[in-house]
Formats: sequence, structure tokens, C-alpha cells
Amino acid sequence: MNACESSKGQDKLSYQTISVQPVDETKALPDLSLFVKQLIEASERKDTAFVLSVVDDSAAVSYGGGLYGKEAFLQEFIRYSNGFEKLKQVLELGGTVEEDDTYLFPYVQSYKLYKAQVDTIDDGHRYRQCLSGVQ
Repeated sequence: MNACESSKGQDKLSYQTISVQPVDETKALPDLSLFVKQLIEASERKDTAFVLSVVDDSAAVSYGGGLYGKEAFLQEFIRYSNGFEKLKQVLELGGTVEEDDTYLFPYVQSYKLYKAQVDTIDDGHRYRQCLSGVQ
């Protein structure tokens, strides 16, 4: 993790090692587990039609880049960046069930896994902004 400057630009937050054990909370949900398996298999077959049929128009495609929906998914994952393999890797890493009943893949993007460690830092709010890339 990077150290970030405080909002005043004078002080720097110190580095802190944060670790998260691998987790896949979605395996406890049979319907979701089956869906993930089918999506992994579709990725292996490079089945664009199936993959696009399950991408929601509100699906976030990037981490902080403001890309959402089928068109962004198609551009980012399938046309430009070996998307089927990346999609398979992200799904195989596992996901979390978030407080608002959404599912987040890969699990390393879930703030709830870091929350207990981040809240121990003196300037926890500022540090959370740094984690999310908001400066």
C-alpha cells in the first residue's frame, strides 16, 4: 500500500502492512456457486453470447474507472485484454457478499475484509480514501 499525504499536504501517513486471507463467501450460496461455475465454463469456451447475456447494465467493469455495463465489459475484457482468461481468474479467486447483498469479485476488492485493520490507523478516514484511490 502507498502512503498518502494528509489533506493539508504537510504530514504523511505511515505505511502499514495489511493482509487478508483468501476467502470465497459465494460458495455458501448454492445458486451463486452454480452461476459462477457456469460463467467460468463459458469463459473457458470463450462463449461471448453467454457471458454478455449475464452482464448487467449496472455491472462495474473497472476499479474506479467509471466503466459500467455490457458495452464497457465488451470493450475492456473481451476486445482489449484477453478478457475470458481474466474473467476466469477473477472468478476463481472468489468473492464476497457485501452488506447491500451484492457480490464482489475478486474478494481483495472488499473493504469489509480490511476494515478492522484500517480502523486501527490514527487517520482511518484518510487512509480509507488512499486505499480506494480517492485523494
